[in-house]
Amino acid sequence: MAAPSVRGGAASRGEAERTPPGAAIDRVAGRPSARPAGRAETDLTGLLDRVRLIGFEASEFDSLRRAIADIPNGYRQMPTMVPVGGALLPLTPPIAPKATPNWEQTYASAVYDRHGFVVPISGRRPESLAFAPVAIDPAQFVPSRVIRRPAVYGGLIYPQFGHNLLELPGRLWACPDPGDRRPVVFHQVQSPANRMDEVWPYLGPLLLAAGIGRRRIVVVRRPILCEDLLVPQPTVAISQSIRAGFHDVYRRIARRMLLPPVGAHRRIYLSRSRFRPTRPTPVNERALEARLAEALGFKVIYPEGLSVERQIAHIRNAEIVAGLDGSALHMALFARPGTMVISLATRLLVNQAVIEYAAELRGRHIDIGGVPDEPSNWRLDVEALVGQIAGLIAAG
Repeated sequence: MAAPSVRGGAASRGEAERTPPGAAIDRVAGRPSARPAGRAETDLTGLLDRVRLIGFEASEFDSLRRAIADIPNGYRQMPTMVPVGGALLPLTPPIAPKATPNWEQTYASAVYDRHGFVVPISGRRPESLAFAPVAIDPAQFVPSRVIRRPAVYGGLIYPQFGHNLLELPGRLWACPDPGDRRPVVFHQVQSPANRMDEVWPYLGPLLLAAGIGRRRIVVVRRPILCEDLLVPQPTVAISQSIRAGFHDVYRRIARRMLLPPVGAHRRIYLSRSRFRPTRPTPVNERALEARLAEALGFKVIYPEGLSVERQIAHIRNAEIVAGLDGSALHMALFARPGTMVISLATRLLVNQAVIEYAAELRGRHIDIGGVPDEPSNWRLDVEALVGQIAGLIAAG
């Protein structure tokens, strides 16, 4: 199967280039792709100049363009902060075991002022505040703890690595001073799966490098009253927007974190083949890993077996980072500017494009078709993918 031609350089920006017939990657062996061959390759001209989409239909490209149209403008806007005296912090909505709650309800959190009115910028996204009461009765609010010294609101701690990586640092721009001693107060998604002992091995080092040591962290496990709470606006609304300072926290983490020595692997592939993810994984990913190592010199990395410090060290050393779309590839937040990030995409991820824009990376998204109805039979066309990746590397 022939790989599509890939052209690099500024001259190709905005030009549509068609793949030859048969170049679409099949989702399942012996079954044609749900997306036809002959799809467009294009850059997001005027939006995310560093991001290129390979093999996506024009309608999908238009969908992403509409989703991210205002991101460059938003990234020039400074976030705000609101001081709240007598802030009331109740628990986030609980998730019952085996329940299937609404996404925004699950990830709702809010800070209330002394009169019981919600502080709008305390919400994860505007939609999540729809699930918070319009007001609470301060007379009925019985705090289990009162924090009397100035504190900062840190938002939500999530049960998933990807959300903690992408969203949690969004308010830490308000704590840039390593000598700061103010408590940072977090809500925690009230899920049976959200245990601090499971998220702390990676979250702790990230927060410490950001300047937030464990002694400063307060998690709302019972209602808390903060006499003087600063509520920063988050610099990221997932799948929606970013604001100025979004990437500064990741630069701070990479600069302050003590990274262990790792091999000088300039091309790395972040594998899901040894991990049991919530999203399906192709059954022949290991075959792809072997071919990438043999033909193109990639080092296969299994992130779940490495400390977060070692993962970041590999990312910082690499010139090319590849992998299936998802949380592992979000580690590109720590890559050096100019790094090529190759996403084997089952969908158009706004978040990945945002990361590549903010971190000044060269994003390359190859459409591998959506996840099939029977993922237990999901196979990649290994040789076609290796050819496409080789073409992207040659084009630069």
